[in-house]
Amino acid sequence: MKYFFISFFLYFFYSSVIISNDIYGTSFHRIEITNENISDAKVREINKIKIISIENIFDKILTKNEKNKLKRLDNLDQSLEYLIKNIIIENEFISKNIYKADIKINYDKDKIINLFRSNKINYSDILSPIFLIVASEEKPLTYNGLSINNSFYNYDINIENNLVQFILPDLSPNDRFITPYNKIVNMDLASLSKLSNKYQSNHILLIYLKYQDNIIILDLNIFSLKENNITFIQKLNFPIHTDYHPKLYEFINNWWKINNLINNSEINQLMCEIQNENIEELYLINLKINSLSQIKSNIVNKIKFQKNNNKITFYGNYKMLFYGLNQNNLDIKINKSDQCIIKLAS
Repeated sequence: MKYFFISFFLYFFYSSVIISNDIYGTSFHRIEITNENISDAKVREINKIKIISIENIFDKILTKNEKNKLKRLDNLDQSLEYLIKNIIIENEFISKNIYKADIKINYDKDKIINLFRSNKINYSDILSPIFLIVASEEKPLTYNGLSINNSFYNYDINIENNLVQFILPDLSPNDRFITPYNKIVNMDLASLSKLSNKYQSNHILLIYLKYQDNIIILDLNIFSLKENNITFIQKLNFPIHTDYHPKLYEFINNWWKINNLINNSEINQLMCEIQNENIEELYLINLKINSLSQIKSNIVNKIKFQKNNNKITFYGNYKMLFYGLNQNNLDIKINKSDQCIIKLAS
């Protein structure tokens, strides 16, 4: 079956992956102007906020390579101005020499996607499942697992602008009882399953740290509760005194985006039977389908009672489409005859 290749990734990530418009959201920025021409300074500060806000969105959904492609576009500055949806100003204070305000620049999601499509720039707006981080640490004279003595955990995670979502273990005696150091390094599946269930996380990011000579070696793997297996990601090396955490999280976030890109150079089609109980349900299903950023068109091909046939045209591969539909509470199945069926999840 031509869709068989989809199954592994779907099964691996289905339960937790979500698509969110918040990915395209921005924050308020406080500006304070004193003893300047307020009108000119206000325009200057708003322009700064425009750049910061759109850069945050691009950093979140584009890989480094795709962002470099974007920066090489002609007339990019004019395009970015066109992407603005509105400007919100709150808590404004104006006096003769002082201006203060909280300013937020909202960008239009559809216009951002269209900019990417027209320039064949690939992106990902798929949030990862929540990964529990389990790290072991091997030094010349010490071995640490889920303990406050493990230097890996002496760092605050700052992933505000990432697609990858993490949680940390409590590092409690109970954690060490469930998954002691030797069971981490031996990749004990039963022990990892218990820990995964405790934290209600279907996925664990396993990080094996080893201090060797003048380098820190990080061996990265993913444990899947549903698959009950461990998948190797990559091995990273850092100089011994490097603050490796920011680079590690940057790598993982980029890894996630690379593996979940919507390829705007690839267009596919599916003929799908839309199964529904009534007209309201049919409307809801189509609304959910059309909300996905990779959808190019969703056209009724044949009208039939409770079983319309739609031609769905979309950017990227089937995996990304299936992700989005599933996380919009839609079931999509390919039967033995290669027929696509979509309905509301029960």
